[in-house]
Amino acid sequence: MLWRLCVLTTGAVAGSLARADAYCSRTVCNGAVARRCVPAEAGDCGVRLTWPDTRIDYDVERDGVGAADVVARAFDAWASVDCGGGAHPDLRIARVAAHSVVRIDARHALDGRLAATDLAFDRGTGAIRRATMTFFPRELAPYQDVPLALALHEAGHFLGLAHSNVPHAVMAGEVDEASLARVALTDDDIAAVCTAYPPNKPPRQDARGLCIGVGIAVAGALAWFVYSSDRTRPHWLPRGNADA
Repeated sequence: MLWRLCVLTTGAVAGSLARADAYCSRTVCNGAVARRCVPAEAGDCGVRLTWPDTRIDYDVERDGVGAADVVARAFDAWASVDCGGGAHPDLRIARVAAHSVVRIDARHALDGRLAATDLAFDRGTGAIRRATMTFFPRELAPYQDVPLALALHEAGHFLGLAHSNVPHAVMAGEVDEASLARVALTDDDIAAVCTAYPPNKPPRQDARGLCIGVGIAVAGALAWFVYSSDRTRPHWLPRGNADA
């Protein structure tokens, strides 16, 4: 059975923490929507909502406000963050025909919000099965197009992230002129996505590791040279008499 979760782009900011790796993820707890935060908060509960297959496909419907390009940039920003040592989140996001969609709704939003993201997920495992990201062009009219900050925020919800307690984070719950001017993910946002989708590849080698690797390769080449040279000696003669 799938439950639906409507994640709003507007709402009060719950706190004013000012430290990196302070973030929250949407969870399912006893069949109900909840969240879990770092640092831990009272009431944290449940299994984190994430996509079980880190190859995520989506499509764009009825785009008339330039959403397709900015949403693609937003997804790329989340998938390409540096989780440490050059490793990236285990995410591959592509625009193809899919059940998950980005759509434009010509109606007015009921509460004046600029956008919203709905998630359909398994209430037992927290596995996200489908997502719909909706932009409301009437509310977006003053901005002429979809702000990148808004697309980044909704893409975070699309990936299962909840509102952050950090006011300057892209995933902050309050939307204002300052927040809509943000064009880069913060350390808090990066910590959130790297925790939800940890890299499955080892980080890049540092200089020390590279030198060790080169040394091993050179040693192996020398050993092969010695072995090959030794094979040219007559095997019926002791090594000391080979040139006698």
